[in-house]
Amino acid sequence: MSVEIICADALEWLSKQQSIPNVVTGICDLDEMPGYDMARYLEFFETVVDLIFQKLQNGCYAIFVQTDRKFQKSWIDKSYIITGLAQQHKIKMIWHKIVLHRVVDATDLHRPTYAHMLCYSRDGTTGIATPDVIPVSKKSYKNATPPEAAKRALEFVAKHSKVKIVVDPFVGRGTIPQLARPLGLHTIGIDIDPEQCALAKQTLGA
Repeated sequence: MSVEIICADALEWLSKQQSIPNVVTGICDLDEMPGYDMARYLEFFETVVDLIFQKLQNGCYAIFVQTDRKFQKSWIDKSYIITGLAQQHKIKMIWHKIVLHRVVDATDLHRPTYAHMLCYSRDGTTGIATPDVIPVSKKSYKNATPPEAAKRALEFVAKHSKVKIVVDPFVGRGTIPQLARPLGLHTIGIDIDPEQCALAKQTLGA
């Protein structure tokens, strides 16, 4: 299936869409946004999620893979933020899984050793039972979406959504479109970084 890589600001791109099909993404983190403090970053994060929920098509799914952060000795719980915004839009959580970044019992003072993978839809199905803990998988770079998590999210979309289009507003080097193509999903990837877009296109032959 086809892949389209667009070099653009995700917030601006989302704002211009009348509706949005399936979304599988990891919203970029604070360390990827030079010049942003935590307050500005959280405003950006919430605006992106709000736009996705506002414009999500019926029969489609929004799946987020997000790692929480510690900031000034306080925990920033991204899954809590996303679910709160979903409730405001009367969108239900379909499932919630844990994605391991490291083996069980690993420790880290500054960053959790796991991420949340959260699936939402207005009218979607929970599908059949699937594992709640996703094993460690090798990422293509530090902030990339773990490929095992991306694969399982995309398999769910391919099986349960009638719309065979997936958007990743923070496509990076192309993990999502690379894994979506064999599943028969058309992918639209957006990234503000021209270098990342070029690497994604090179990887995908787009």
